[in-house]
Amino acid sequence: MMKKINFLVGLLICMMLLPIMLNAQTATPSPDDPEITPEITPEATPEVINIIIEPSEGQEIDPPISITLPEGWRSQNGTIVVQDIIGLRVLPFTVYVGEVNGGIGFIVLLWGFESIAISADPMNTENVVFNPFMDGARLLRLALVESECNLGTDVEREYPIGDKIGRGTSFAVVSCPNTVDTRGWFVSINEEGLNFAFYVYAEPIETMDGAEADLQAILDTVRFDVQGYLERIRAEATPEVTPEITAEATTTP
Repeated sequence: MMKKINFLVGLLICMMLLPIMLNAQTATPSPDDPEITPEITPEATPEVINIIIEPSEGQEIDPPISITLPEGWRSQNGTIVVQDIIGLRVLPFTVYVGEVNGGIGFIVLLWGFESIAISADPMNTENVVFNPFMDGARLLRLALVESECNLGTDVEREYPIGDKIGRGTSFAVVSCPNTVDTRGWFVSINEEGLNFAFYVYAEPIETMDGAEADLQAILDTVRFDVQGYLERIRAEATPEVTPEITAEATTTP
C-alpha cells in the first residue's frame, strides 16, 4: 500500500523481531538541534488558522502528541515528498507498527501539512473554509497508496481520536503491484491550527476482521500538545535560525 514509507515500515517490522522492548509511552520533545528546526508558517483566515510545518527532507521530528503503544510496538519518524496540488511538498510523518490479531497493525500519522482551501460560497472565492476530511482523503492517495492500486472509500463520518472528534472514512486498497491488500480507516483533524491525519490499517487484509477495537484503543490514548510544541520550538531556536513566521489573511465580506 505505502509508497516511500514502505522502507521504514519494513525496518520497524525487522526491529520488532529483536529482543529489545519498546517503552510503550512515546514523548513529544522538539528537535534537539536548532540548526534543523523546521520552518513554521501560520496562514490565517477568519475561519481557521493553518500552521504549516516545513521540515528538511529526511528530518525526523517527534509529532506534538503523546500516544501509549502496546508492548512490542515501535515507532519511527521521517519525511515523505509528495507532488501535491499546490506543488512539491515535504511532509513529516510518524509510523507506529506492531502485532495485532495475528497480523501487523499500522498507524501512520501525517501532520503539519497545508490545507487546500475551498470556497464556502462558489460565487465568492474570498470566503473560504478548510476541510480536514478532504485533506486526509487527498493525502491518502498522494502519500500512502501506490498509483496502480485500486482504492475504495466509504462515506465521510466522525471518528474519535483521543478526547477529540475528527472526520474520516474507511478504505480498502487492493490489487497493488508491490504490496498486499489491506483495509482500514483514516481520521483527520485540525487541532489549534495544526493539521493531523491518522491512517490505520493492518496486513494481511483479513487481520482487520478482529483488529478494529485494538487499533482504536491505541488512538484513544492520543493527546495533542500543539501549543507546547510551538513554544519549545521558539524557545530552543537561536536568533540566527529562528523559523520564519508569516501570516496570510483571507478576508470575507
